Amino acid sequence: MGKSVRKDVKADPSSVRTGNRVEEIKQFYLTSDREKASEFLKKYNVHYIIVGQLEKLYYPGFGLDKFSALNKDLWREVYRSENTVIYQVSLEG
Repeated sequence: MGKSVRKDVKADPSSVRTGNRVEEIKQFYLTSDREKASEFLKKYNVHYIIVGQLEKLYYPGFGLDKFSALNKDLWREVYRSENTVIYQVSLEG
């Protein structure tokens, strides 16, 4: 399986680089801006996005609405269970 956003959050928290990445991941989930989301996905070469209970707990608000709104645009839903959706990133270029 390719890189996922959640996998990066679990990286070594003592690393300054990881600290910056954790903040960028937070901003990715919180933003409702399509271009900012797209830039993040390209920068980190993300293949999958997980939206589950943890993401809903840590990143509440309108930013999570982008996942259903941009489905089949920046990503496509590939898995759905009770409280979890996994999207496969499908950026062009």
